[in-house]
Amino acid sequence: MDEHEGQEFDYVISGSLLLYIGDICYELNEGDSAYFDSSIPHAHKNVGDTQAEFIANFGGYNIMAIATVRNVDENGLITNLTVRPK
Repeated sequence: MDEHEGQEFDYVISGSLLLYIGDICYELNEGDSAYFDSSIPHAHKNVGDTQAEFIANFGGYNIMAIATVRNVDENGLITNLTVRPK
């Protein structure tokens, strides 16, 4: 689980993700978005065989990037993202 100062906005460009925020899980599909307090522990999990790609805007850091899932652990949680500036 990750946590950082500020807010986070995620928008799924392709694929599907499970977004864990605290004890709650949301499924995000292509075109879905989420906005949340990123100081709450959170994690992303890729769903299916397609690598998900999503825009992540980290408000506390004023960064916007496109993240592509590269590796997941044995539970399917994302362990490595390729992030490029948007």
